[in-house]
Amino acid sequence: MRLYLVRHAEAEEPTSDGCDPQRRLTANGRRQAARAAAFLGRLGLKPAAMWHSPLVRAAETAEILARAVHPRQGPVERAGLNPLDPVGPVADGLAKLDADLVIVGHEPFLGKLAGRLVSGSDSVRAVACGRAGPVCLERSATGAWMLRWAVPPEFLKQLPRPRRSPDRAGAKGKGVGHGASRAARKRRR
Repeated sequence: MRLYLVRHAEAEEPTSDGCDPQRRLTANGRRQAARAAAFLGRLGLKPAAMWHSPLVRAAETAEILARAVHPRQGPVERAGLNPLDPVGPVADGLAKLDADLVIVGHEPFLGKLAGRLVSGSDSVRAVACGRAGPVCLERSATGAWMLRWAVPPEFLKQLPRPRRSPDRAGAKGKGVGHGASRAARKRRR
């Protein structure tokens, strides 16, 4: 089983009344989530499910990711994934799963969950999850978890922009451009 942990992308600043749960992604946050989605989509992930916390910023990040990785179930809001929730119930629940899963959530929860799975202690920080920076953990046949890879958001910025989907090719009326074949672009020159 592989577990993909993704911290929500950049969100609005908290309001003066402290209304944290309703914070939405910023324009930059949507770009961050789209870069993470493009990266994960290129890997060809086919997770069985995608879970996200009840907070708006995690739900919006999950929706963007889901368009690229097409989980069979999800995105699904799950209780127990908030920033300060205990990781034990989720870690225990993962022991019963066999299929790949994406969890979109928050720090310090995600870092503590990774620590708990890899080391047995949620006080050990196995990884720091940057905004929209995916982390992959894998559980072996013996039940031991290990860190497979972690991609910092700064790395995702360096990747080429994703091409438009085929349904958007030629959206400007010419039929060539992003999504057009190499031969069509060459004829245009």
